[in-house]
Amino acid sequence: MPILNTIFEKSLSDNLTKSLGNIIISGVENEGYKTLYFNMLSEMLKAKKTVILANGSLSNDTHRVINNYLRPHLIGRRVYDFNYTGTSSTVDILSAFNSVDKKADFIVVMLSALSDIPELLKSKAQRFYTYAMTALELLRKPYTLKDLIMMDIDYVVDLVNSSPMSDLEKNRCLRFLSDTSMYSSFLDIETGLVKLESSGLCNILSGSDKMIDVISDGNVIMLSGLLSDDFRKKELLFNLLFYALGKSLETFKSASKVNFLIKDADFVAGDHIKQSLEYNISYDYATYIFIDDISRYISKNGNEILDMTKSFLVFNQGSDDNASFWSAFFGSRDVQEKSFSYTKKKSWNPFSNMWDNGGVVSTPRNYNTATQSFQKVNKPIYRPEVFRELRSKEVMCYLREPLMRRKTNIEE
Repeated sequence: MPILNTIFEKSLSDNLTKSLGNIIISGVENEGYKTLYFNMLSEMLKAKKTVILANGSLSNDTHRVINNYLRPHLIGRRVYDFNYTGTSSTVDILSAFNSVDKKADFIVVMLSALSDIPELLKSKAQRFYTYAMTALELLRKPYTLKDLIMMDIDYVVDLVNSSPMSDLEKNRCLRFLSDTSMYSSFLDIETGLVKLESSGLCNILSGSDKMIDVISDGNVIMLSGLLSDDFRKKELLFNLLFYALGKSLETFKSASKVNFLIKDADFVAGDHIKQSLEYNISYDYATYIFIDDISRYISKNGNEILDMTKSFLVFNQGSDDNASFWSAFFGSRDVQEKSFSYTKKKSWNPFSNMWDNGGVVSTPRNYNTATQSFQKVNKPIYRPEVFRELRSKEVMCYLREPLMRRKTNIEE
């Protein structure tokens, strides 16, 4: 990306995504921070990348600004805008998975995200939906997530009976479905499904567009959680879509060059971001993560994401803890520090001008000695104050390989 090449001022290879790797941008949202965000977005659009924009605290005004910014670039590409406004885009989320077992696993992931459920119940839910989808596919009946969560045990029994399964397989399914413990367990499964339905997610995730089409052709996928102050609901939307996006990238590896631009990373679980970073490291794409409060983020998600990131751009820090973190991160060096010591002493001068009774009388005389010494002291290359006092368009840059640390300005 030219914008990053300018910042780092390195003779990098033509593939700047590969050279600079995944990037973390941290600090207070100021003018330079916003400018960099749109510069990155512009370069991704020009390069015809598929762009996944995640922004949890997006306001209506900023949402309009981003849409207006995207409009000139949308010839031959689509914008998928997933949010809670009622005008959200939709997707067939199950199309991200290439087997009924993986689709059933995803339903269990959703149920687990809504409430804590015991392992035995997870196993029963997985088998229930595996049998339901197996019967539907043998009968060549299309289905979506919404179709599945509307099914009860009796309906699935009818599906299995009417499907062309082998007798052995059919009998196994029916024994499981008719077991009295399964009937009682299904009441608990239904409780989770009701929560899913009431969250508004079901309609968003039960569309007709396939995931392979969504992440291809340079499309833009926006996750904004708009008009919802419910952190839990936005977290659920972001994490389920990120989970499915990650699985889609694994399944359809050559579908598109995908870049993630994640703002307000708190809404996405660290494991899902880690999954996208791993994919990008393997296929030379990149994820750009804007993290305001780095100390809080690390305490929640650990250091793994930092370890998988190659470049860092640090803006003005809003707390002493964050400033100290980045000061330590940028490293330290040994310096020779000069020190002086002074010693006061008295001496006796035998050649005094004072005479007494013909003899020499010694008189005391004061003098000081100064000793100069050097010692090795380890000091941070950039003190914490540097990160607290950066101006609105100043940024500290860190590149792991080749190692580079410097301050520069963000330009329009």
